[in-house]
Amino acid sequence: MRDGRNPTTDPPHNVGLFGALASRYRARGTPIDEAVIWSELAPFLLMEKFDGVEALAEYVMLQERPNEARTGWLTDRINVALRSCHDDSLMAAAALALMNRVAWCGLLEPSTLRVIEQANRLSMSPY
Repeated sequence: MRDGRNPTTDPPHNVGLFGALASRYRARGTPIDEAVIWSELAPFLLMEKFDGVEALAEYVMLQERPNEARTGWLTDRINVALRSCHDDSLMAAAALALMNRVAWCGLLEPSTLRVIEQANRLSMSPY
């Protein structure tokens, strides 16, 4: 993949989530930036596989038919996943997603925003 990720070393589950989201954007004619798509997947990659797949499907529903989406459930899943993250690379990805204002950013609770911002500051610290 162009952003430096290697589809042969990434777990198949992660590659599958990427493919699903990227295919959706291609079908809609939306320009695809692989780094942004990977960052958009950050909370879903943090979840158990089944939850990640279900949450990604609900996330697409939120974007396509917001009135039919289980927004409360999705909000909870995304916030819990990001608040419990201890993976610096996924927290950096979440920070990139915030900078790009991906759709799930509107679901973040203030405490989750603080966790992402704090993790991003720590990762940038020279100490």
